[in-house]
Amino acid sequence: MMQNTAILLVGALLASTSSAQVRPYTEKETQLIIRNHMESIRRGGTGYVFDGTDPAEITRRGSIPGSIAALRLDRKITGPLLVRYLGDMNERVRSEAILRLGEYGDRAIVMRLAWQLDAYNQDVRREACSALCGIDLRELEPHKKELVPCLLKFARRVEGGFNAALELVGKLGAVSAIPEIKSLRQLALNDKLCDAPVRVLAKLGDEDARKEIVALLCSTNISDRVKGIKQSAYVGRQMLTELVPLLDDKSIARRDRMMIDPEPPDPEKHIIIVRICDLAADAVVRVCELEGRITPSGTQDSAIEEVKQLIKPELQKQQQKARESPAGKK
Repeated sequence: MMQNTAILLVGALLASTSSAQVRPYTEKETQLIIRNHMESIRRGGTGYVFDGTDPAEITRRGSIPGSIAALRLDRKITGPLLVRYLGDMNERVRSEAILRLGEYGDRAIVMRLAWQLDAYNQDVRREACSALCGIDLRELEPHKKELVPCLLKFARRVEGGFNAALELVGKLGAVSAIPEIKSLRQLALNDKLCDAPVRVLAKLGDEDARKEIVALLCSTNISDRVKGIKQSAYVGRQMLTELVPLLDDKSIARRDRMMIDPEPPDPEKHIIIVRICDLAADAVVRVCELEGRITPSGTQDSAIEEVKQLIKPELQKQQQKARESPAGKK
């Protein structure tokens, strides 16, 4: 009861002070907040929780968060403080530090996270990779020259985060990394890891990799076509001319069972048929979302129609080339 009353009181104070001009947290105050927050995480708690006793802090806060995520802390102070916890022995503390660094994700923090890709602890390396992948590409671009070698060195370990690291290299458009990615492909022996180098190489403009994906899309094997569609969704704009023809492919890719509780008397009536054309449509829309040059509006159908109009000249050239080829003349 007392806790509810305190929350109501805090809410009332917030309403009356939300527009007031207040000073930011000092460096000492920020250090104390971060330390208390991390110690709470270390003990299994949810982080720094404000007790509602300091009206000045209520005004600064502007809300009643359960952790530091909503605090108005100076990034320049908070970033270096959080970086110190990346090497902590406690897994929860390390994870929390990387999570918050990913949220702050500005240019000053990018390389601090990148250096953790070479940390001794595997969990720290993987979490640092995950945090980097969550930062806006516009914040990563200025560090591209230093960041790409860190990502490639991390990928050479062929461990958790391998695919994500290579995909980030591709999104950064690091064409100079093509030879290194080709050598990494030889290290990634199992099929799941081998997929990432191919799609990244294709995205970076490697023609051999692109031909591999096109071969999958044209395969008579349904599993290969499904694999090719997944690869194409990442590669982007240059694969649209190969994806669009698959919008007419009614082959069944898989059967998904609807999760219904309690179990229906006739489960077969609750099966969703997923066709190749459905997967291709999803991939086309994903490309639309990722490519700034294509901005579809409305439904999936309208997005697909927009793409068809966009690549119509390319499709016509492709069809003409096929007719003029020796196989087409026969």
